[in-house]
Amino acid sequence: MTFRLSNQNVFEYLQITGRWTASELEAGKIELKPAKNFNLLVSLPTGEKLLVKQERYLSTDKSLGEFANEWRIQQFWQTFPELTEAQSTVSQLLHFDADRAIAVFEYLDDYRDLADFYSQEKQYPEHIAAALG
Repeated sequence: MTFRLSNQNVFEYLQITGRWTASELEAGKIELKPAKNFNLLVSLPTGEKLLVKQERYLSTDKSLGEFANEWRIQQFWQTFPELTEAQSTVSQLLHFDADRAIAVFEYLDDYRDLADFYSQEKQYPEHIAAALG
């Protein structure tokens, strides 16, 4: 049986990772963030926010393994310490569970999805493309 993340078991799952304790998670808040994957925003009393994501499963009870690419990107950043400044522009992957297709990211409050920006602003300035490149 495939493990399915939910708002009822997310705190238990985070404790099992060994990175967060029950006391750190106590009184935390959970918000569903609709997206391609199953996403939960977990706000902790300390002010830390976590985006807990689980890939959707196919009918075969397997995921596509897309979070493995996120993990590789994090490993890339750690391989080249001279890129530390650029690393601060992306959300840090705090935990990756390939078997359950779960990734836990640091949640960035001042983040804006590029597709959302484009659809809202109806433009894509060259300086943004250059900065991303």
